[in-house]
Amino acid sequence: MKNRLDGIAGSQGFKAATLIGLTLIMLIPITMVNSLIRERSQRAQEVKLDISSAAGGELRFGGPVVRIPGTRKVEHSYLDDQGKKSSEYYYEDFSLWSTAEELDIDLLLNTEDKFRGIFHSPVFTGELSLDGIFDLSGIPDEVEENETLNIEDAEIIIPFFNQKGIRQIHSANWSGEEIDIQPGSRGLKLDSGGIYAKLNLNEENMQAETPQFFNIRILVRGAGRASFLPLASSTTARISADWPAPSFTGLCLPDFHDITEKSFNAEWSCSSLSTGIPVNWNNNTIFDPYIINEAYIETDFMNILDHYDLNERAAKYAILFIMLPFITLFMFEQFFKRRLHIIHYILAGVANIIFYLLLLSLSEHISFNISYLISAGSVTLMLCLYSWSILGKDGKAWFMAPVMTAVYFFLFMTLQSEDWALLIGSVGVFVITASLMFLTRKIDFYQSRQNQK
Repeated sequence: MKNRLDGIAGSQGFKAATLIGLTLIMLIPITMVNSLIRERSQRAQEVKLDISSAAGGELRFGGPVVRIPGTRKVEHSYLDDQGKKSSEYYYEDFSLWSTAEELDIDLLLNTEDKFRGIFHSPVFTGELSLDGIFDLSGIPDEVEENETLNIEDAEIIIPFFNQKGIRQIHSANWSGEEIDIQPGSRGLKLDSGGIYAKLNLNEENMQAETPQFFNIRILVRGAGRASFLPLASSTTARISADWPAPSFTGLCLPDFHDITEKSFNAEWSCSSLSTGIPVNWNNNTIFDPYIINEAYIETDFMNILDHYDLNERAAKYAILFIMLPFITLFMFEQFFKRRLHIIHYILAGVANIIFYLLLLSLSEHISFNISYLISAGSVTLMLCLYSWSILGKDGKAWFMAPVMTAVYFFLFMTLQSEDWALLIGSVGVFVITASLMFLTRKIDFYQSRQNQK
């Protein structure tokens, strides 16, 4: 019975089963590495949000709207103490709102990285230009008999979600006259903030059916996203920035865009028919917040893959990097008749776990590609020297070098090819599995070491 147990313990099958169990145990430190990657990534996101908030956050604005206040005479009917119907009158304020007939938006942005410790986040600054035409001749048709407009108190309002994104008003003109921009949304319920200016309007302007031209230049800043609400009968918008990875979402995709390795340009054209927002309305109109949010056109300033994403993706292949050194050492035992202790396998597995720690820590300070080259080269060299020391000086240990080099090269290509990553990974695992099946096809896993001697 003892001899039989010794035979089982000494068989190659038992050694292979032991290595499988050891591989599963090594997944415990890999789980800890994954947790560390997520922790560092979360910390980086927190710092990015702080930097973004300090820079003004998302740049979110809408096309200008003209507000014309007025008063409304309201009749209130009631029954007096004698049961007779009586009426009394009171006046209440109201506003008529009108969007532009034509709106031309130009947003030119420059980006830069802001650092806080080792973490950084891109922010942008630039100029927002709003040009267009208001046709207010139809406003009198919106007025009821019991309503009176105070045309001399008319204002133009530009909605801004976050006024921290406004650095300075460069210029503001209405029909050739300079207007004074002040903070305030004046009751415009499309967004949470805004700026406004008094307009020099009168009944003659309104009845002449003469379009009113406006031209406004605003220096802006922000981070993460630039989005606008096309409040006009017809809107044309252009966004340009020195950023290579924009993502276009929202109401509609750009009609034209040009993305290069260093910058992008995009252009949209849309009408009020697609936004669900009327051209004219009064202050009794209640807008559905969902409709307003869906009407925004958005451009995200995103990273295709940052180094934390790449580290996390690399860690998904950790089991492969633990198994291959084990399999390589096991092949050495089979083909070169060398007996290795389980400690040799454990140290080889630990070496590849150290690779992920090196990659994470180095990539926080230098580029990911250079970090990968240093980490992979260091671990490959360490494993080669270790194999050379335990297998002797007869030249057999050099097999470890091409194996680890091929595996690290395979992982690097997988990480660099975002769109092809799944295909490359699947083909790579298939090739590795097929190679192992070919190399181990004649191994007698029931044969004990005593029978080999």
